[in-house]
Amino acid sequence: GWDGERGDGWIRVVNPTDGPLALYLGYMTTSPRPSLYPITKVWIESLDDDGNVVDVSDAFVLDPNAVSDYENAKVHISRIANVGVVHPGYSFVRFQQVEQTERPFRLVSVMITTESVGSQLSASIPGGNEN
Repeated sequence: GWDGERGDGWIRVVNPTDGPLALYLGYMTTSPRPSLYPITKVWIESLDDDGNVVDVSDAFVLDPNAVSDYENAKVHISRIANVGVVHPGYSFVRFQQVEQTERPFRLVSVMITTESVGSQLSASIPGGNEN
């Protein structure tokens, strides 16, 4: 579910393996500062087989400013962040804007993978090696 006006919302993801996997999110950023997009908190709620929340991660803050490589340039690009761990089964990933800005938070990609594969992939993508 998503509240398009405020940028708050959630997605449901599934980890089909029998072990924890890393969750990487891609989201829109701009430069120069201040970003057109808001600072946004994200956290993961792990569910049991009955759909009950059994674990809630600490909130991770997504920085809406483009990576430092583009600090003085006018850019509108995505950024990738490792936001935590998804346990086997279903999880809710929840988003909450911390501020109001010209545009709402925009999620553009989701990757669930092992930590080692995710770090290799994100290191080769602009904005992926910041977190």
